[in-house]
Amino acid sequence: MDSYYNNFDSDDLWVRINDKSTYLFIRTPMMFELARRNDIRIMDFCEELLKSGDVEEWFVALRVFSSMGNDSACQRLIDLYIASPPHRRGYIAIHTAMTTGPCFEKDFNRIAVSMAAAGTLDVSGWTDTALSCLKSSCKRIGIEMIELKGDESMSTFSNEIYDESPVLFASQKQTT
Repeated sequence: MDSYYNNFDSDDLWVRINDKSTYLFIRTPMMFELARRNDIRIMDFCEELLKSGDVEEWFVALRVFSSMGNDSACQRLIDLYIASPPHRRGYIAIHTAMTTGPCFEKDFNRIAVSMAAAGTLDVSGWTDTALSCLKSSCKRIGIEMIELKGDESMSTFSNEIYDESPVLFASQKQTT
């Protein structure tokens, strides 16, 4: 995927994202571009965003980590999940699911257990490993998983047109 910033020099992008007088939403695509380039400095920059105390910067850091898709970013998301209070874990878990590879299966299984519950969950962008962990966790605790793709009935839950993103619907198995 090409971005507007793909022709910019990395050093120029660094000058721009470090300019705190520029709104965060303008700097964010530049951060994604540096992450796409695997510029290792973006990890440290995201760490600073996490520590800033600004909730918007915290969310941007998570999104940049998940876009990187490398082991270092995945490990950082897992560590952040473990260290975070419960009210932040759901969002971290979703972003971790977008980067989890086979070498993090054991770690993500612990996270998947917390996500295994009756309801609907958008799993678009999740790795095969993360999906497998979630399905396994649901099966262990007796939750039946139904995968829906392009189900027009889902459009009633939103004013937007349903876009065929994978959605999992989980319901508690009935005991007789």
